[in-house]
This record gives sequence, C-alpha cells and structure tokens, in this order.
Amino acid sequence: MNKKSIAYVVSSYPAISHTFITREVLKLREHGHEVFCFSSNKSNTNFERGSDEAKEHNNTLTLKIFSPKYMFILLSSLFKYSFKREILNSIAEILKGNLRYVSYIYQALILSNFVHKNNIEHIHVHFANSTAIVVKIAATLCNKKWSVSIHGHDCFENIDKHYLKSIIKHAHYIRTISKFAKIQILRHADENINDKIQIIRCGVSLPLRTPSKKGNQSMTGLTVGRLVTAKGQCFLIEAIAKCIQEGHKIKWHFIGAGPSERSLKQLVKQLQIESSIEFHGACSQKTVNQYLEKSDIFALTSFAEGIPVSLMEAMSKNVPVISTYTNGIPEMIVNNKNGLLCQPGSVNDIKNALIQLNQNQFLVEKIKKNALQTIKKDYNIDSNGLKMVRFFEQTFQNVNQQEGKILVAA
Repeated sequence: MNKKSIAYVVSSYPAISHTFITREVLKLREHGHEVFCFSSNKSNTNFERGSDEAKEHNNTLTLKIFSPKYMFILLSSLFKYSFKREILNSIAEILKGNLRYVSYIYQALILSNFVHKNNIEHIHVHFANSTAIVVKIAATLCNKKWSVSIHGHDCFENIDKHYLKSIIKHAHYIRTISKFAKIQILRHADENINDKIQIIRCGVSLPLRTPSKKGNQSMTGLTVGRLVTAKGQCFLIEAIAKCIQEGHKIKWHFIGAGPSERSLKQLVKQLQIESSIEFHGACSQKTVNQYLEKSDIFALTSFAEGIPVSLMEAMSKNVPVISTYTNGIPEMIVNNKNGLLCQPGSVNDIKNALIQLNQNQFLVEKIKKNALQTIKKDYNIDSNGLKMVRFFEQTFQNVNQQEGKILVAA
C-alpha cells in the first residue's frame, strides 16, 4: 500500500487522558502514512518537554480559533460552498435556534480547506460527539470518506446532544473498541450497519521488564482517572477506610482532576484518613508510570467505562487490578483470573478485594501472570496499531475499487 494521508480530528488533542490516540497516530506514521492532527478545542500545553504529547501539540492545528487568517479562509470557503446541501442544512439548524451549528460550520470550513490544500485522502474522528458532526460536514464539503472511533459509555448517554444516530448513519466506516460498544451502536442504528463496524481495541506498549512487587503487610495503591461521580472513587475511599479500621496499613494515591475533587477530599477528612490518601491532580504519563512502578494494587471502581487504558497500563506493568462489572470491562478482566471484579458501588466488595490482594500472594502472582498474557494477546499497541493501519488501508482500497463500497470487518 502506497503512503496515504489521513486527518485525525479530536475534540481536544493532545491530552493527558488521550495518550492512546497519540500511540495510534505514531503507529500509523511508523507504517508510512502521513497523519495530520486537528483539535477542535485548544489543548492543555502542560506537557513534559520532549514527550510525544509535547511534539504532537506543536504540530496540531486547532480549529476553534478566531484569527484574521481563519476569517479569510472562512469567507472564501463560504463563497465556494454556499450552495452545498450541508451548508444549507446547517443554516436551517441555526434558524431553528440551534446556535451550535455556527461553530460547527466555522470549524468544518477551516478543516475542509486544510484537507483540500494538503491533499488529505481520508478523515478520521475520535469519539461520537459534536466534533464528529464537524467532520461529517467537512467531509461532505470536500467529498472525502470519513470514519469514526466510538469508545465508551459517554457516547450513548445523550443521543440528541451527540447526534449519535446521524454519526453512525453517515460515517462510511466505524471503529469501536469493545463488543459492548458495538452492541450499543447497533441498538441505536436505524438500519443494519453491522458490515461497516470493526472492533479494534486500544493498546499499550509492553514493558521491557516486569518488576515483581514484594509482598508485605502494607499496601500502596493507585487510581488514575478524572475525579467525577461516574468513576466511583468515593466508594473506593470508603473501602480503604474500612480496611484501615480493620488494621490494614494502606497508602493510596489518586492521579487526576475533576469536579469531584473537593467532595472526595472532604470525604477523606470526614473519615479521618488524611495520612493514608494523597491527591496529585493531573500528571504526565511519565509520572503515572513512576507511581505504577511503586504500586501494589491499581483500582478503578467505575459505574461506566469503555475498556479503560489505565487498567491496561497497570496490567502491563505487573500491578494487579481491581475494577467493576460494568460495560466493556469484563471483556478484558475475568474475575479471579487476571484481576478482581466488584459490583459497582459495593464498598464491601471493594474492601474484600483489597484485603485479598494484600494477603493472598499466590492469587496476586496468578493475576499478574495472566494479566500480562491478556495484554500481550489482545491489548498490545504493536498488534492493535497494525490493525488500525489495515483498517485505513482497507478504506483506501475500497475507495479505489468502488466508490461507496462498505468496509467488511475482518
């Protein structure tokens, strides 16, 4: 397959929480494809100097920026596309009071201009949110095929807001990360679109070594993720408090920021376990890795997830994981085999899992061994990145062979 050019569009890129997208982009480039990255919103600039994210930030074009240069592009593009159906439909939405479409048209015109100028052959968007609507409009304007990666539960929570039905209907190809997500896509589709959906899981790099943790009477734990209600961190904190009450020594680290931070800190104070829990805010991937190296347990006690990359990273680094029976997680974790699963919101379940991993070294070693095998087999960025390469190569092949032909999942 000859070198091809692909536009990668994300609502915010690069981002600390989107390192899996960066890995994907780098893998595509490694296989000879040219990838142009676009971010709907301006991303955080607090990336570690020299990191992949810092390099991506310097080479990513932000769409939602108002500048004289963009205004010139906007006016010339509006004149060029003024009678296109997508523009007329968007104007109709604005007249109905849906003012979001002002921003959608603006971003779509900027994106379509860059796609045309750089001879980009395909547009891919991560997440079925409003940025996917921008891509849908832009792809139609510049007559390009487009695809979408649909991830976790948030894409299915508010169908009207995220225009899920329109996205899955008009996207030429759909990549999703789990069987659970595929079922949800099919459930919301108005027609049979099974043939244009392909499951390609996210992946992580395998470590050069897998250090063995030393069993002892105390445990060091880690949780990485946004501090939001859906992540269920309050139940983990209550479980930690119960363990401490029963005489177990625990030091737990939370990495991440979010609207629940204040209430979680208040809960820690209320339970009088301030000396056992630390909140570190959002951290770089390098810092996360450093904490993983020192951790005996990783816990993610969410109510809703896709298949969290943070769990994959812990499993790949020999850290036994605790999570919940929710959404796509049981596709990766089998209880008592490569991790421990709890009922969402069950403090006693979480407490018992913590004690098990602290006291049963035989179980810990079994879980670590099986977890690493799971990552090698199903969540390895080298093999899954290659699947994304093939995904795009098939789309190019289909375009060359027959315009409009649907990709058949392998």
